Amino acid sequence: MDLRKVKGYAVAVARGDRRLLWRAADRWGGEPDDRTFVRMTYEILLGREPDELGFQNFVDHLAHGTRSRRSMLEEVRSSDEFWFDSALRYDDAVFGIHRSRSLFVQTFRPAARILDLGGTHQQDAAGALVALGYPYDFERLVIVDLPVGERHELYGQGGEHSVVQSARGPVEYSFHSMADLSRFDDGSFDVVYSGQTFEHVPPDVGREVLAEAFRVLAPGGVLYLDTPNGRICRLQMEGTGLQFTNPDHDVEYDHDEIVPLFTDAGFVIDQAWGLMHMPRTAADGTFHWDEFGAHVGLFADIEASYILAYALAKPA
Repeated sequence: MDLRKVKGYAVAVARGDRRLLWRAADRWGGEPDDRTFVRMTYEILLGREPDELGFQNFVDHLAHGTRSRRSMLEEVRSSDEFWFDSALRYDDAVFGIHRSRSLFVQTFRPAARILDLGGTHQQDAAGALVALGYPYDFERLVIVDLPVGERHELYGQGGEHSVVQSARGPVEYSFHSMADLSRFDDGSFDVVYSGQTFEHVPPDVGREVLAEAFRVLAPGGVLYLDTPNGRICRLQMEGTGLQFTNPDHDVEYDHDEIVPLFTDAGFVIDQAWGLMHMPRTAADGTFHWDEFGAHVGLFADIEASYILAYALAKPA
């Protein structure tokens, strides 16, 4: 067995990335045989040998065509055993951030017309929203981002595309500041998304971004926004000599600092969550690195979480 394929599969599982999962499974094709495939699935996802009944059940289904390898991978990956036992083996911070943001994206409402502010993905031409697992088909997704030459060097890999056909629908690109949405009509989008982008502009520009997002949303539309929690991030940066967690950040807001910006722009806070809960860090005022990535998901305790996440409604 090619160990590179096994590693690719394990990474796909850890990220919860269906596209990578399917791609890894497709590369395996007819190798290994079904029995070996089932054993490897148990070993990589669950960290154990298959039980006799589970093993034979999957082998029989694969033999009779009542399960595909893809559906079997998805079934095991969605099991309680994986998420409550094995998934914690991938408790690094990168996985925690990615998985928590993916879970946030999966709370978004179905929308025909979507605007993604700063949504270029460094490895996926379909953009960040699709890569994070937005679960619904759309008629139009527009990604607004700076031209490559105007971005920080950290974000130079995402190319300048025009239109990309994703699995969910067509993705367009529009290269300019997210504070200037003048080319889009009032009420022309059902959902606007700002994922880890709002912290990249100073507060005065952030107010312009919110005003423009409010304008282009249809009445009843929603702005979904996630951004680092400044309260926790400042603890992370203590003693480093650095102000922010990312050299391209202009500001990292506390919950109580950012909420007035939303309400001043006319938004109503429909939901507020914390992503990646860090309760000991928040309670002690000391950044606990062993907690960083250990509590994956969405939490009501927003001020004690690493990332702030909001659903902001434009009144109907």
